[in-house]
Formats: sequence, C-alpha cells, structure tokens
Amino acid sequence: MVVAFAVTIDDEHSLQFSRAVQRQILTATYRAIGDRWQTKWLPRHFTRRARDIYGYHPRSKKYQARKERAAQRAGSKIKKGGRVDLVYTGLAERLFSKRHAIRAYPTRATINIHGPTYVSMRPRQGNTRAIGPEVLKVIPEELRDLDDTGQKTLETLMKKAPRRQRKIKGR
Repeated sequence: MVVAFAVTIDDEHSLQFSRAVQRQILTATYRAIGDRWQTKWLPRHFTRRARDIYGYHPRSKKYQARKERAAQRAGSKIKKGGRVDLVYTGLAERLFSKRHAIRAYPTRATINIHGPTYVSMRPRQGNTRAIGPEVLKVIPEELRDLDDTGQKTLETLMKKAPRRQRKIKGR
C-alpha cells in the first residue's frame, strides 16, 4: 500500500544553493515528513478514538457486540477488548506498526507498508470492507503538523547547507 497525501514546501531561497544541495535538502525534508507520519500519526489509527477522529465506516452493532463478547472469553485471540475497529487479533496493528523503509526523493517520500493479506484497498463483493483506506486516512490536523514538520526541517537544513559560490566574470 502507498500512503498518498500532499504537503507543500515553500522554497523561497533555492537560488542560494546548488542543484545538488537543493535535492539533498528536499530529500531530507520529505524523509522527515514520512518519518513523522509513520511514528506519530499511524499508531493513532489503532486506538479507541480512531472511529471518531477518522470517521470510519460504522461496524454493525451485532458485529461489535459479538466481537466484544468474544474478547471477554478466556483465551480469546481478540485484542483491545474488541472495542477498536481496526484490531481483531492484532495482526494488522503489528504489521502496520513496524518500521517500514521510507524512500525519499526531492519531490516526495514513499512508504511501502506491508500488511496482512486480508487488508485490501478495494472492497470485494459482499459485506467485506476495505480497511486499507481507513488505516491510511490523513485528516487536516495531521496535514498541518506534517506541513509544520516539513517547514521546520527545511529551515534547519537550509541554515546548515553550504551556500552557492557566485562567480564574478573578469576575476
């Protein structure tokens, strides 16, 4: 699965740096943005409040009651008391919460997340829901935080980066 969201980076001082330095700065900035999403915002999808925060498709009351009853039985495999939408046995949470490789480029960062086989980005025929989009949903609050992370990282890296040497003709 690929996480897709847009973060705007204001690059007003790009003429001060060589193209290679610009690319290094932007790559490091996008890496920081991807790391922030993976470490701070992705785990929030596996909490009780996630349904209210992200607006997940409501599960049926019958399913929720059955899941909670099953979680109360001794030796049950159902995690978190059956009250978290995206957690049943905890396999998806374990796989999604692992550290995944962040590939950063000067224009974007990609995180290839490997989940269980039952997680789909497209719902199948019948009553199966696609929980992939639910796991990868990004809300405006998160986008603002990621944008701030990008701007702060960009400013920090620009202060440290070597400036372009201007050559004056005739000297």
